[in-house]
Amino acid sequence: MTMEDVEKRYVVDPVTGEIVDPETGEVIEDHPIAMGREWRQYSYEEYLTRSRASGSITFKVHDHGLHTYIGSKAKTWSSATEVKMKMIAARRRLAALNERVRTEKVSRKLISILTKINEIVSKLELPNTVAETASIVCRKFMEAVDVRTKDPVMIAAACVATAVEIEGIPITKTEIAKALNIKPQRLLKFVMSLKKLGLVRSRPIDPRAIVDRLASALNVNPAAVAIAKAILVKAKEAGIIEGRNPLGLAASALYIAAAITNSRVAQRIIEKKVGASQVMVRNRYREMCDKLDIEVML
Repeated sequence: MTMEDVEKRYVVDPVTGEIVDPETGEVIEDHPIAMGREWRQYSYEEYLTRSRASGSITFKVHDHGLHTYIGSKAKTWSSATEVKMKMIAARRRLAALNERVRTEKVSRKLISILTKINEIVSKLELPNTVAETASIVCRKFMEAVDVRTKDPVMIAAACVATAVEIEGIPITKTEIAKALNIKPQRLLKFVMSLKKLGLVRSRPIDPRAIVDRLASALNVNPAAVAIAKAILVKAKEAGIIEGRNPLGLAASALYIAAAITNSRVAQRIIEKKVGASQVMVRNRYREMCDKLDIEVML
């Protein structure tokens, strides 16, 4: 039970911290664990003296960020003129030994994939939560499947694509594949194999969420954007978008809306700037026009 559920069902005494059932008066918990910080600061100096030395726990690193890091540069301790050269060499050897201890009992494959995940998230300018979720998906995948013969870049890309769906961020697999210079079909196949294992539950991307970004790339007017979103709403009600590529749906809706508002966009321009193939746009465009009774003069 989360703290939000507790606050909805029970009363929390702000002084003693007791959790009381308002209907019966029963004390559910009289010694709750305080989940916040056990220290507080009123100035930056107090923050430096009272705060913990270690970083936060993260799944982006193979050791969850719980290991101690030892720098290998002389300026980490003091300037080279103040420290004897023998001491500097000894500390560098200690740093190298520390790094070897950090990784010797951990799969090199895991370290490589987590590094790739962080690089992909940084390249696509995605939020930190995507990297955390992708790292969790990666660990579950490695526990279920032997990944020694699999491409670490493809595993990392598939984990990021899955994490994006879980977090509800409007970026498609085609855009991820294009940014990484890999084939979209190969990435899609890998993501599907990952989902078949039943390790994670993701939700499909709403094509309306990516309409604005596509419209900006295609320089489409706001009226066409509004019409495109309305078309996608009707398409969802008609059951057209199920199992379809959200990029193709959004691009096709914009193609129809641009034609309605007399600001036509060529299919080859859509393919070049957005990444949705002309065949995909034509198929989705015809399907929407047929099932939604839309007449467009091209």
